[in-house]
Parts: sequence; structure tokens; C-alpha cells
Amino acid sequence: MSNSISNGSIVNCNIRLWNSVDIIEPIKLWEIGKQIGITCGGDEEKVIRELENMEERDYEGKKKCEEGNKTGCL
Repeated sequence: MSNSISNGSIVNCNIRLWNSVDIIEPIKLWEIGKQIGITCGGDEEKVIRELENMEERDYEGKKKCEEGNKTGCL
């Protein structure tokens, strides 16, 4: 049994996340992380805020790709 996640699974997850920027998503993502054993040595709120920042960055990157700016697009 493997504990790794395939690249395809990560891409599919990213696509689902990119389809909507939702304040609940970072919270859900952190909850899933805790369920699989990810721990935080500090303030969990900071982790959630960083996940929010990452979501926003990804959303902005997706918009740029859709508008034709291919810099940084996969």
C-alpha cells in the first residue's frame, strides 16, 4: 500500500479548487490535512490564512492563463 498521491490526483484536486474561490475551501483543506496527519506547531489560523493566499494566487494565475497571458501556465 502506498501513502503517496499521484500527480493526476493533485491536478484534479487543483482543477476543482480553481473552479471557485471560496472562503470555506482553505478551512476544508486544513481539516483534511489534519485527518491525514499534518500538524502545525503554531497558530492554525495562520495556516488557514496562508491557504487562502495560495487559493487567491492560483485563482489569479488561472484568470491570466484564460486571458492569454501564458507566463507561468502549465
